[in-house]
Amino acid sequence: MWYLGFDCATKTFAYSLSYINLNLCSISQQIRQDIQNNINIEKWNTETKNFIQILEGETIDMYPDRPDSSISTMDRINGTYKIVEKIKHNIAIRKINPNDITVAIEFQMGVNAKSRVISVALATLFSSWRTIFIGPSLKNKISIGEFGKYCYFIEKTTNTYQANKAHAKYNFGLVEKLFTSNIPKSSSQTRGHIADSFMQVLGFIQSGITYEEALKMF
Repeated sequence: MWYLGFDCATKTFAYSLSYINLNLCSISQQIRQDIQNNINIEKWNTETKNFIQILEGETIDMYPDRPDSSISTMDRINGTYKIVEKIKHNIAIRKINPNDITVAIEFQMGVNAKSRVISVALATLFSSWRTIFIGPSLKNKISIGEFGKYCYFIEKTTNTYQANKAHAKYNFGLVEKLFTSNIPKSSSQTRGHIADSFMQVLGFIQSGITYEEALKMF
């Protein structure tokens, strides 16, 4: 299944396009042990490493030369529209059928009025696709290996925002190492947002929530 994940901020959003060919709750026992033990995976074959393929991802600042306070609601909507057109164009070039893609947008809580504008704009622009909102805490339940558990990051950081980011980046880094990723190197902050966009997809898959159930949640 193809997934297009989005993590929204006030004038930026990150996205990731991935193909995930497994149910995280039923990985073969040997592969599960390998992941949990963080062992050398050179013995994995190409098919195994392609269970998860991250084809592209980026953090995009719609107005890099303008402060957030100068950007209106319509600016945010127009900026989102222009970038989504480029993303759709890239997907068309890859010859991926939109009917085969689930678009997963992180639900923005009530206090995040500006970022909610962007998330709703994204949902509108992808309304003819399989599009859902995902709860922001689902990705916290993912752990790739023993030290990827969320509890360890809560202990090391001073607030939940820092814990969420550190947890997502750590586990995303392991996914990139274990499986296939074509995302170019980028700054830690930029990659952290891409990590959020992808890890929420894994959280959704692991949760067992169906597409139909997700439609009714937010």
